[in-house]
Amino acid sequence: VVNNEQSSYNKTIKITESDINESSFSGTLVYDIDATCGMDNREIEFAEDRIIGSVNLPEISKTAKIVTANGDSMEPVIYNGNRVVIREIFNWEDIFYGQIYLILLDEYRMIKYIRRYEQDEKNYIILRTWHIENTRNNKIKLHKSKIRKLFIVENILSVKTQI
Repeated sequence: VVNNEQSSYNKTIKITESDINESSFSGTLVYDIDATCGMDNREIEFAEDRIIGSVNLPEISKTAKIVTANGDSMEPVIYNGNRVVIREIFNWEDIFYGQIYLILLDEYRMIKYIRRYEQDEKNYIILRTWHIENTRNNKIKLHKSKIRKLFIVENILSVKTQI
């Protein structure tokens, strides 16, 4: 089920645990890596030993990567424990302002919306959380040169478990 409440690029897809195939890696690879909806210190390496399964759905590119989102600053768009489908962006001209990205810095790895910084768009961006009322952490001015890697969040996977 694709939830089109988000923008046309970021979509929430509801899947069950059985949709994550732990024995065959023929679809989009799922990694045992978390991405923080906050500002935690974490590295990101897509090594073979970090693969825990794959997802084979038509809405998800087989060349993307899937990691787990932690934290609550992006709720209700991304909930703690959701999996996010990411694709690396190599060129700033390919940035879609207003979309959700995983941003890797030297000290932090975080999931945020990227907005234009109108006063100096060439050098800076604004990172925003979902929580408008959270004024302390809602808006971060960031120099583009500090970004080591950038991944667009193409899909959000909400894994339904039945116990």
